[in-house]
Amino acid sequence: MAVIDVQLPDMSGFEVCERIKADPRTAFLPVVHVSAVAVNAEDHTEGLSRGADAYLDQPIDPNEFLATVTAALRYTRARRRAEHLTLRLAALNRATLDVYRAVGFADFCAAATGGAASLMSGPATAIFLSPDGRPVHSHAAGPDAEPVTLPRGRSCWTGWPPRPSAAPPAPRPSRCRGSGGGRCCRSTRSTTTSSWW
Repeated sequence: MAVIDVQLPDMSGFEVCERIKADPRTAFLPVVHVSAVAVNAEDHTEGLSRGADAYLDQPIDPNEFLATVTAALRYTRARRRAEHLTLRLAALNRATLDVYRAVGFADFCAAATGGAASLMSGPATAIFLSPDGRPVHSHAAGPDAEPVTLPRGRSCWTGWPPRPSAAPPAPRPSRCRGSGGGRCCRSTRSTTTSSWW
C-alpha cells in the first residue's frame, strides 16, 4: 500500500503513481492519493485515470481513511487471485491439448508429466503402466524442463491406438464319453477375453 501526497517537492504524486504502476515488480501495489490543495473534481479524475486506486481530500477522517485503505487492499487481493486463476486455467488448457496431441504412449507420459509440472509450478513425477504391462517412469524437473521418460526405446510401447490381443483359439471338441455311437455328444468351448490395455 502506498499513500502519496499529490503535491511533492520534486515531482507530482501522479508521476510517482505512474512509475509504480509501470514497474511489473510494484504494479500490484494499491495507491491512495491524498491532498489538501488538489481537491477539485479535475484533480480526482486525473489521479484516478493515471493509476491511483483511491483519492482522499485532507483533512481526512480517520474512519474514512481506514475504510478506503481496507477497500483498496480487498480489491487488490481479489484481482491478484483472479489473475492467478487465469494463469492456472491457461496452463491447464495447454496441458490438456498436449495430452490429446500425444502420439504414442511415451509422448502421452511426457505430456501428462510436463503438464502437471506446469500446473504445480514445480517438479513432477509419475509412474504409468504401459499396455504391455511394463512400468514407465516419467519425471519433469520443473515447469520449463523437458520431461524424461524411462524406459526408452522399444521397451516403452509406442503403438497408438492400442491394438487388441490375439484372437481366441477356435473351440476344440472333447472326446466323447457318452453313448452317441462314436459321434461326439458334447463339446467344451473356451473363451478368451481380449483387452485393449
